[in-house]
Amino acid sequence: MGRGLRESERDELLQESLTAVLATERKAGGVHAAPVWYLYRGGELRIITGRDSGKLKNALRTGRATLCVQLSRGSDLRYVTAEGSVRVEPCSSEERRELWAHYTDEAKAAAMAAGDLSGLCVLVLAPQRWTAISE
Repeated sequence: MGRGLRESERDELLQESLTAVLATERKAGGVHAAPVWYLYRGGELRIITGRDSGKLKNALRTGRATLCVQLSRGSDLRYVTAEGSVRVEPCSSEERRELWAHYTDEAKAAAMAAGDLSGLCVLVLAPQRWTAISE
C-alpha cells in the first residue's frame, strides 16, 4: 500500500517533464484517453490542443476532465491524478514556446512558437480532487 504525497511532493512531480494521460468522456459513452504534454501553473494544468480535437469537444461538452501523471524509475513509483472542471483559453506563442521548451529544447520551442496558432487553444483543467500516491 502506497503513501499519500504531500502537496509539495505532488507539485514537484507535476513540474517534471512527464507525458500525462488526459481522460474525457465520449458522447456515446466510454472514456477517451490521450497522451498529452502539459504545463502546471498556479495550481492548474494547461494543455495545448487542437480546436477540433476529440478531447476538447468531450471536455467542453461535460465540463470536466481527468489528468494522470506517472513517474516510474526503478523503485521510485509515484503518480498524481487530477479531476476537475475545464475552460478554454486562447493559445499564445509564448505559452506554446514554454510548453515545447519544457519537453524539448529552446531551438525546437522557438520554431514551434513561430508556427500557426489559429487551430490551437489551451484546455485548462482546474483540479477539484487530487490523488497523489507514492508506492
